[in-house]
Amino acid sequence: MLVNVLEAKTNLSKLMAAAVAGEEVILANRGQPVVRLVKYEAPKVLRKPGAWAHIKQPEGYDDFSEVNAELWRAMETSDIFAGANERERQLKAQAKQAKIAKSKSAVAAKSNTKGSAKARRK
Repeated sequence: MLVNVLEAKTNLSKLMAAAVAGEEVILANRGQPVVRLVKYEAPKVLRKPGAWAHIKQPEGYDDFSEVNAELWRAMETSDIFAGANERERQLKAQAKQAKIAKSKSAVAAKSNTKGSAKARRK
């Protein structure tokens, strides 16, 4: 069955039912076949968990504790990471100073408005 896209939009449920029933449904754009609508079938080969469990790893395969310790020591002493940590400390210090300055200016502004209110009352 050849169906144009406009007709397929309005009759999609019917076309799906026809495809599930085994009928060949082909969608066309301006009379040219573009897409075939077919029934979905699940993959026939199902994955079996633990299928490779019988394979044994070589002795010491997953013993990386010494290698990890060595890499950790290298990273701690490396200049590459030291620069990044120093920059992070600088940014935190700048943010802290900005926060302090902002709170000081807010306190100063508040005290200025109190003083001018007292002057207005007199």
